Amino acid sequence: MTKIGILTFHRACNYGAFLQAYALRESLNDLEGVQAEIIDYRSPQIEARNSASAVLKKKGNPLKKGVRFLLDYPVAAERNAVFEAARKTYFGSGPSGRDAAWLRENAGGYDVFVTGSDQVWNTDITGDDPAYFLDFVQPPARAYSYAASIGKSELDEEELRGLAGRLRHFSAVSVREKDILPGLRGLTGDIPLCSSLDPVFLFSPERWRSFEEWRERKPYVLFFMMGQSKGALPALAFAREYAARKGQDLLYLSDYDLWYRHPDLHHAGIVSPPEFVGLLDHAECVVTNSFHATAFSIILHKKFFVETRVLRSNRILNLLDSAGLLKRGLDAGARPLDTSPIRWADADERLADEIARSREYLQVIAGHKTI
Repeated sequence: MTKIGILTFHRACNYGAFLQAYALRESLNDLEGVQAEIIDYRSPQIEARNSASAVLKKKGNPLKKGVRFLLDYPVAAERNAVFEAARKTYFGSGPSGRDAAWLRENAGGYDVFVTGSDQVWNTDITGDDPAYFLDFVQPPARAYSYAASIGKSELDEEELRGLAGRLRHFSAVSVREKDILPGLRGLTGDIPLCSSLDPVFLFSPERWRSFEEWRERKPYVLFFMMGQSKGALPALAFAREYAARKGQDLLYLSDYDLWYRHPDLHHAGIVSPPEFVGLLDHAECVVTNSFHATAFSIILHKKFFVETRVLRSNRILNLLDSAGLLKRGLDAGARPLDTSPIRWADADERLADEIARSREYLQVIAGHKTI
């Protein structure tokens, strides 16, 4: 039995982070002779980002931060409680509350470590936490990444050399941004390099539907807003106009659903990860600025439009390009180039090879194949 420990952003109160972690673990456990679990590693930076009192630690006027805290705290506390309950349900079997010292002292309990998916190599998010580069792994244990993301598609020479230097103990490296592969080649020696799709694509539509939770609603257009950026407002305006034109309800969902923002809209409130998938699956149309909402729209064959003028837009653009759906993109809310029904057979065919290669890479991690 090959025991695999996964380090990822499973504790982020974020639907995409939760669902990619779940899909990666389950897809590894589907393989023969594998026991994979998510190590409940508590990265200080990630814990701070998701704290209900995080707003108080930001720069700015203390009085304004205090008012913001009083307004936001009930929502943040509810969000954290919903995600904590989901973690206990879906990730509760693994070790709990591990820190960097525990990783160093107990690494021998695993045959393989995997870092990824998500932006585990984006040092702006992790505070340059070396654990996500598996710095604690010692032979005979093996280190791998799966669709690890740095959050951008271009690195200068110094950044490439710095990244390559942290990967020399890896048995194989899989990244999300395929654009950085040419620059890494030649800097990492003989380590196999490849790109892989986000783990949510490892599940079939039927498998996600068996995971989702849903209660009956009248027909709706779903607007899912990732973050609190004002840059998403043009996309919201597009969603309002689209729903009105179709005569459908506009349902507003956010990973941080603040009641006082857009009070005229029908808010879904804080929902669990299975409910999130259900809301996407049953929408008449999805409008979003989120990579993972876009990914699930493609997996579940939902009509969708996605704002592409966002921070770290490269992963959305790469996905749309891979699926042949670039014309579903909004540019600051501007009407997309194509609003006609999506030819899903074509999109599925374009993604099929990448999904197959991603699943094959899991066999490499498990030791069943070599690259």
